[in-house]
Amino acid sequence: LLKPIILGQTKHKDMFSIRAKAILAATPGIIDAGLEEEYFLPLIMDEYENHEVRIMAFDSLMKGIPSKTTFIKIVTAMYWERDYEVFNYIFTSFERFATSQKMQPCGRRTKEYARYFLKYWKEHMWLSPKYSFGIFKT
Repeated sequence: LLKPIILGQTKHKDMFSIRAKAILAATPGIIDAGLEEEYFLPLIMDEYENHEVRIMAFDSLMKGIPSKTTFIKIVTAMYWERDYEVFNYIFTSFERFATSQKMQPCGRRTKEYARYFLKYWKEHMWLSPKYSFGIFKT
């Protein structure tokens, strides 16, 4: 029911807060069905998508059980990411996952992947987060 709104296939495609709320509302059902990569990964990878929608899709994807392939796709996409808000959010989320002490049992694999890819990210990536004044749009 919410899939067309989430994917921007309705008249609400430019109403980003509505799409973000649709993602939030649909997340439990999507995760229960194991479809988080099908719904959320294309939104994260679309560099022309609004940052609010992309960040909400990333959060929802990480609430599921992301695979190693998903982590590889996200880290690879960050090589060419132009939106600092998305880049900074994903980078700091990886840091949070990697150092969190309060992970749920199903989140241990996410923690291991985040720790591994964060190490790789810091060693080999030319782009690092920027938190200076005037970067964020919200």
